[in-house]
Amino acid sequence: MAMAAGALRVFDADVALALTGAAGPEPHAGAAAGTVWVAVADHDRAHARGFIARGERDRVRRWAEQAGLDLVRRFLQGLPLPGSSLPAG
Repeated sequence: MAMAAGALRVFDADVALALTGAAGPEPHAGAAAGTVWVAVADHDRAHARGFIARGERDRVRRWAEQAGLDLVRRFLQGLPLPGSSLPAG
C-alpha cells in the first residue's frame, strides 16, 4: 500500500496501482517464488491483497497484472474487494 500511496503522490494521480512480489523461479527477499502483492489507493482509501500464483515466471507475472487490473476495476466501481491469502507485512 505504501507503493501505491507513493505513486499517488509522485505522479499526482487520482488512483494508483502497485504490484510487487517474487515471480520466480527463485525466492526473492524472503518471499517464495510465486508470491504476489497488489495494492490500489486513492486519496481516501487503500487496499492490498496477496496471493501465491503457481507456474512459470511469465505466468506469475500475467496473474499479477490481471489481479491488479481487476482490483482497480472493483475499487473504482465500489465492488467488494478480494481478501488476501497471505499474512500482512
